[in-house]
Amino acid sequence: MAKITKVPGLSILYSFVVTEFFKGLSSGFIESLNYTDGSMKIENGPAVRISNTNGVFLVGYDDAPFMAADDQSPSITAFSGFPMCNPRNSADPLCPLSNRPTGGPGILVQPSFLTECDLGRAPDPLVMAPFLPGDLITFSGLRRGDEVLAFSIVAQNVQITTGDDIVYIRMELALLGIFSPSPAAEIAGSRFIGFSSNSRVSVTLYALDVDSCTGETRERIVAGVGLRGRRNFQSKFKYRNEILFGYTREYRAVAEIDGVPVTRKTKNGILAGSYVQPVNVWVQTETGIPGLFFNGVPFEFRQMQFLTRGVEADENGNIWGAIGSLPAVAEVARRNISPGDGPLGAPVNGELHCAVHSV
Repeated sequence: MAKITKVPGLSILYSFVVTEFFKGLSSGFIESLNYTDGSMKIENGPAVRISNTNGVFLVGYDDAPFMAADDQSPSITAFSGFPMCNPRNSADPLCPLSNRPTGGPGILVQPSFLTECDLGRAPDPLVMAPFLPGDLITFSGLRRGDEVLAFSIVAQNVQITTGDDIVYIRMELALLGIFSPSPAAEIAGSRFIGFSSNSRVSVTLYALDVDSCTGETRERIVAGVGLRGRRNFQSKFKYRNEILFGYTREYRAVAEIDGVPVTRKTKNGILAGSYVQPVNVWVQTETGIPGLFFNGVPFEFRQMQFLTRGVEADENGNIWGAIGSLPAVAEVARRNISPGDGPLGAPVNGELHCAVHSV
């Protein structure tokens, strides 16, 4: 899906989402699992294989590196955000069959049983739990032949929880409404929605700002969010407000208990209690005056610094600057890197060396 803005005599592409089917989701019950090749057969449906180049969720599969599952902020999870996997064998220590709370296909625990000792508690909260036949999964991925290479899977009927100070987070939505100062514009709201494996937590949201010259990432607090109130058996949290400035491509959710961040490295190398979420929906302002042509409220880019000032280094060490043809884009540079320059962003001959470069 592409987003385009117009200036006199020119249409400018400023944002696009790459996926085979935009927001395409499929679902079905797992019929069987193949430990050898890491695939899962869906009842009356295709085989689903997790696309995971690092081999965290299953035996390694690297035929689709640009459509890979996220193994740092896990995109293969139970409903609660607890990371899940397809065992490499029947005795896989990083995906043990014993780590399912009931030892069988999971269903959401009924509210009357949701206690501090509820039946959904993971036996070992620091290691993944395996998928099993009977799990209902929702998945997104790349269709290839008679199988789907999945980069996102949520087991909708598996609610694995955690206690003490161990938390997993799953983000469902990061929607940013772009503010416009035009008096003819509607005010577009922003929403963040997620879930937690631990009912004791609150969540702090951070914007991840990227320095356009050095590539350094800095965290900027956006809001603190508590879990929803009564009958919140999903441990769901939601932040809804008008964000007026400082839009970034990614936001980070960090779990806290009693005001203290609770992040911890697991046996699978995942940082539990933290989740980095790219923005998956951008909403530009629309006119609030009936009959006014859309150009009466132009798209607003001045607070989208990754477009107007550039982003971090690419794989060759180049830092890319502004899209120079966009309206209201300041002239920004990319850092020239050479072997004698020292660390990324370090001064060269006493000065920070940036060369003017626009995409």
